[in-house]
Amino acid sequence: MNSLRMVSALLALALSACTTPLDPIAVIHYRQLGVCTHAQTGSGAITAPAGHAIAVFKVFRIDNTKLGKSWSFDSAAMQLASPPMKQNLGGTGPVPVGAGQAVTLNARIGILVETEKPDGSDAAATNYFLAYPMVPPAPGTLGAKENASQVSYPFAADCNAIAGG
Repeated sequence: MNSLRMVSALLALALSACTTPLDPIAVIHYRQLGVCTHAQTGSGAITAPAGHAIAVFKVFRIDNTKLGKSWSFDSAAMQLASPPMKQNLGGTGPVPVGAGQAVTLNARIGILVETEKPDGSDAAATNYFLAYPMVPPAPGTLGAKENASQVSYPFAADCNAIAGG
């Protein structure tokens, strides 16, 4: 019985030595607002081609309180966590995120996605998740989707009809 305890103690010690603490990360809080086919961007009007739609998101807060590092968040760098993603339609530009700070935002993001249906309406039944690339000086981040359990989203031709969320 003592040898069993000794083996258990040694195994626990060995396993604890294998774990390493995770580096602190910034948490990007967002929600998926809906799907549309026509958007007005800073570069002009965009119409999703057949077999595509524009998935619309809102980033509303970045929690950088665990990091002692300042960086700039650029919504144009956001991407889908799993492809296929055609392109991010741009953003409002970089936003400074101070070390140890939480920043409230109202950043809208439109991402062109592929769909099965020519009108793009089937994208309204897809739960998309976002990721932010770890490109220095950006820290490691985690996307926290507020409405991750939602199973369907509004679909409209005009993105302005769903962009209020």
